[in-house]
Amino acid sequence: MLAVPQPRLGAPTVRLLLASVVVCSSTLITSSFSMPERSRRHGLVPSLRELITIIAGVLIALALDNWNDGRRDRALEAQYLTALEADLRSDSVAFQTLFMPMLARKDSALSVVASVVRGAPLTGDTFPFLQAVGLGGLLGTNNPIILTRRATYDELLATGNLSLIRSQELRAALVKHYMNADVRQARMLARVANYPLFVHKYYPAELRSQITPAAVRRFGLRRAIKAFRSPEFEALMDQEFNASYFLKAQLEEGLQETDGMLRKVEAARADAK
Repeated sequence: MLAVPQPRLGAPTVRLLLASVVVCSSTLITSSFSMPERSRRHGLVPSLRELITIIAGVLIALALDNWNDGRRDRALEAQYLTALEADLRSDSVAFQTLFMPMLARKDSALSVVASVVRGAPLTGDTFPFLQAVGLGGLLGTNNPIILTRRATYDELLATGNLSLIRSQELRAALVKHYMNADVRQARMLARVANYPLFVHKYYPAELRSQITPAAVRRFGLRRAIKAFRSPEFEALMDQEFNASYFLKAQLEEGLQETDGMLRKVEAARADAK
């Protein structure tokens, strides 16, 4: 969590200072006019000097407070921009090195599964086929992935510190980016598929990439083969193929938007230095 801005002079404090100046001024003027005429002439000039000194002191104090506030705001803005850049860079790396490769493995596995399910003979070692069945459930839409790190953005909203980012264009872009990420996540959640659940009736999910004969035998090898060549499974496989195409479009869109947002934040950091 980033630092919270220190309290600053608000409108009530400024009004209090100005009221104090008015009271002091009134007191000095009243006391000057209550003097005898001769003393008034000699006392008015020092009173005016004292009044000017008070006013100048208040104005200098206000100017210094505003300057300190500005320094604190700029330092906190720089911290937020650094954190946002780290979040976005991490998201971009995850898209490219985690989610996209997983989707490629999923598509490759589903292609192997489809050939057998649609009639290709299953001879010899059946475990590559069973492994492919499991890998076809990667990024399963009933177990959605989290595409966006949003801790920094959520803190900006919760603390009201989004206004510390001076660029109105950047603030609007951040709001749009994270709204689009929420919509993308919701759309993925809406694509509920039962393919992974069906597969996991016959062997556990944690074995999908390292399936062994012993593991499948515990669940029943013949029973599993029969289930994975059934019309019910073929329909689920077709749904998972469609979900895979949908996921690819969502991931590509998410990567493009993330990289674009990252460039904007990098530019804002460079301008803030």
